[in-house]
Amino acid sequence: MNTQLSLLLIEDDMQACEEIEQYIASREDVVLVGMTDNAMDGVELVKYHVPDAVILDLELHKGGGNGLEFLSGMHALALEHEPYILVTTQNSSLITLDAARDLGADMIIAKYEKGYCAAYVIDTLCLMKGVICRRPSSETIPAVESPADLDHKLRIRIQRELIRVGVSPKLKGYNYLTEAILLTYKAPGPNICQTLGQLFHVTPTSVERAMQNAINRTWNTASTADLKENYHAVINSERGVPTMMEFVHYYAALLKNQR
Repeated sequence: MNTQLSLLLIEDDMQACEEIEQYIASREDVVLVGMTDNAMDGVELVKYHVPDAVILDLELHKGGGNGLEFLSGMHALALEHEPYILVTTQNSSLITLDAARDLGADMIIAKYEKGYCAAYVIDTLCLMKGVICRRPSSETIPAVESPADLDHKLRIRIQRELIRVGVSPKLKGYNYLTEAILLTYKAPGPNICQTLGQLFHVTPTSVERAMQNAINRTWNTASTADLKENYHAVINSERGVPTMMEFVHYYAALLKNQR
């Protein structure tokens, strides 16, 4: 299984950020979906990207807040699947570290440990990728929920499927595809690009182009094994990639089958 591990980095040391970003760029099995030096911005990024794992600096002196504040705010999101939290810190206080564990930190690595570096942190997470990325084949949504809560959970499920098949969150089409699948799941219609154009204040043509570009890039860059494992619809052999509408309707149907 070559599925990419999606990571969010919360760190206020720019050199550390650059080292981690460069090391991730050298690997094909990891993708950095977001980076911030602010605890509450980190909570918003978790809500938006729903990463598989978070690398969390406990002290954010140059940014805002701290790691404990982030952990508390993240749990308030009540996500169906919380990301794996790997804490990095210079703090040696057992009380502080115990508090981080109580708030949900899965692993703590001291920055003063011998051999600590960006590669060590990322390699450690990659060793656990199979477990971190493992998700139930079927997820259920509670019968009584507000429309906003339901949409939020559906977006989480959609984005996990997009990342699983290899669509990069960095592409503009990633967000368009998320909304297109959600809209099609709720109420299939012929003018999806026009609806999204109005929603994002762009032309329908640019929406369609961005979505198809995201699909094309995925089929050009993702491994054949990942595509076969995560996308089961029949594809026209002449095109070699699904059309935007085929892709959207496939995932809308997948959501309905998982209810």
